[in-house]
Amino acid sequence: IGAEDIYGNNLKIILGLIWTLILRYQINKGIQEGSPKWLLLEWVKNQVRPYGVVEPKDFKTSWIDGTVMSALADSLEPGTNPK
Repeated sequence: IGAEDIYGNNLKIILGLIWTLILRYQINKGIQEGSPKWLLLEWVKNQVRPYGVVEPKDFKTSWIDGTVMSALADSLEPGTNPK
């Protein structure tokens, strides 16, 4: 990102910069109780719990087989209930 991107109001680049800063200074601090990453993982656990999938423990290995992602996507669909 350069000054011309900000001056030129390149929203895609500016939002990318903001997200990178958030990741760098908030989310990537690790999963400690109360951290944004921990809170997000707790929300995911609550969303997928009714589906009976293995509870995710992190954002890397727990997502490999796709069951957590499928359950999460299904939980966000309005009007659907876990089977």
